[in-house]
Amino acid sequence: MTSLINSVRTKFLDAIRSVNPPGRWKILVVDEHSQQLLGSVLKQFDILEENVTLIESITNYRDPQPQFEAMYLLMSTSQNVDRIIKDFSNGHQQYAAANLFFVDAVRTSNCLPAEPHLKTLQELFINFWAIEAQAFTVKMPGSFFSMYSPPRSENAFRPARDALEEELKFTSKMIMNVCITLNEYPFIRYYVPTHHPPLGSSRWRTNLARGNEARAYESADNDYVSRLLHSWCSVIWTNTRRQTPNGLYKFQTAIGAYEDKTAILSDNDNVWTALRHMHMRETIDKLMADFNQFLQDNAGFKGEGAASLSDMKDMLANLPQYQEQREKFSLHLNMAQECMGIFERDKLPVVATVEQNCATGLTAEGKTPKTLVEEMVPILDGRDVINANKVRIIALYIQYRDGVPDEDRRRLYQHARLSIAEQDAVNALLHLGIRISRAPGDRDTKKRLKQKTNNEDEYELSRYKPLLQTVIEDHVGNRLDPIMFPYVKDAPSIAPAPSLRSSPAPQSATSLRSAKPSWHRAPRSGAGAQDVRQRLIVFVAGGMTYSEMREAYLMSKSLNKDIIIGSTHTLTPRQFIDDLKVLDLGGVGSRAIPNGLRESKGPRPLQAYYDERYFTKDAPPPAPAQAQPRQEHGRVNKPSVPSFASSTVSVNSTSVKEKEERKKKRGLFKF
Repeated sequence: MTSLINSVRTKFLDAIRSVNPPGRWKILVVDEHSQQLLGSVLKQFDILEENVTLIESITNYRDPQPQFEAMYLLMSTSQNVDRIIKDFSNGHQQYAAANLFFVDAVRTSNCLPAEPHLKTLQELFINFWAIEAQAFTVKMPGSFFSMYSPPRSENAFRPARDALEEELKFTSKMIMNVCITLNEYPFIRYYVPTHHPPLGSSRWRTNLARGNEARAYESADNDYVSRLLHSWCSVIWTNTRRQTPNGLYKFQTAIGAYEDKTAILSDNDNVWTALRHMHMRETIDKLMADFNQFLQDNAGFKGEGAASLSDMKDMLANLPQYQEQREKFSLHLNMAQECMGIFERDKLPVVATVEQNCATGLTAEGKTPKTLVEEMVPILDGRDVINANKVRIIALYIQYRDGVPDEDRRRLYQHARLSIAEQDAVNALLHLGIRISRAPGDRDTKKRLKQKTNNEDEYELSRYKPLLQTVIEDHVGNRLDPIMFPYVKDAPSIAPAPSLRSSPAPQSATSLRSAKPSWHRAPRSGAGAQDVRQRLIVFVAGGMTYSEMREAYLMSKSLNKDIIIGSTHTLTPRQFIDDLKVLDLGGVGSRAIPNGLRESKGPRPLQAYYDERYFTKDAPPPAPAQAQPRQEHGRVNKPSVPSFASSTVSVNSTSVKEKEERKKKRGLFKF
């Protein structure tokens, strides 16, 4: 299985290593967005190791460095092109030569004034965020409001439609970047809702539909149940509790006395990658099993092993000589303990039972729930249940009943003592195509896409499975409704169902890759069966949940496929409810777009939207020069961009060895 993070990291490193000036050292020039993308997969120290002597921001004033070649790693905006031209025009030469690497496709290429100094011009097609080995986002949380917020007036409908169309075209380009990075040229399927036309025109889907391989792209955006349910895998609890926006998690470690520590949760932490999509019960069992195995492997430690999280915490205080392992176990122990404390404090066993009954339409015994209201009312009346959980229960109950009479809904709000904003969140379900009001004579709306019954062993509070599982299984088994999920172009030839669950034969892989586009490389010679497994890329419009990400990993194993999931952004149930509160307001006051949706500027070239999205202001001109100490031989100035330290993908706290290496590097380059 190819890791998206590794693929992006390799592309960046290959680009940096391809610049080999005669003098060995080079300067890296970045903009704000390309710096963030670079820092999401590489440490600053790793970049400096590739003979990079200085990192500069293209928006800042930069002293001429004619003795060094520069590698420009930039977004392909018209503004950045003008800055490059300025570096090499009107008799000015900023660097010895310029090697241009654009993160995205180049739509504006008027670099003629700088052409004599250009040595390289390359498009990398990596303008997306690889957040896990099998998951990516395009970081557009405001798209939820673009898709679902109702226009304020009749005259606002067309501008809102134009703005949505613009966002969809841009999103399709970012999805195309993922396909190019993975060397895929996919067939494309998309979801056609039964209650409204598909989002946007067909052009943005057609831009992606150039495929001739047995691959699939699917979009499913109607599973609002999974966006409201409590889920019990570790990654969800971590992302809704103490994790900061930069991926840092604060925890306490014990060496006799407790001390605060900060760690970064990423794919570099083998313990985290093994635990993040496990059920909390499985996480605790594995954590204790690994800890006890660690004790057995270290014969010098005397003890009978840990039987509980408390035992484990006490034992960790007696392991000062195993600092790295102690901090790893302390990190994940703290997360597990905090999650279990919240589980008990918020009365989640009772709350989650009602949620699962509403979501699945069945009790844990497999029977139709007949006492849902009786079970709900004490929870809604209780003051020890937070209002956010009450909103989730009411929203799930309304979906289960396919709408309720207005008077019943008012009484539910009254029992729960919901604020106006919280009531607005439930009422906003109407804009998602969910019926919330129901008259006595109304019939049930026809639901064509239903969750399948899972007969496997399952936890009572995790009975509901995201609809994504049904969509993928039906697609793989050639059972997916072609009307609800049509192909953009011709459908691929249907292979026998049994072969879809096994690795394709080498001959089939060769024939599928025979009419490949320029970016698509053939499989490596001697590649194993796992390298040619069929790949499915699933894109969820309007935000994906961590439960859906978990399903991608589980189904990759069960179906013997490489399943990669992406979305406009990731979200938790709490974020989903907060967005629903301001959906009628066009996102005003939301975390994603505090000022609300932007005004549409009418139809315009995609480059104009791109330039606006990645616009950056130039820094003010420097103050009058002051006397500065002369540079020592072999040293250069401090870089003019912030440190990448906040974007590092290191898992544990910075080790002593790494600190010493960085200190040496700073001493060498004043970095």
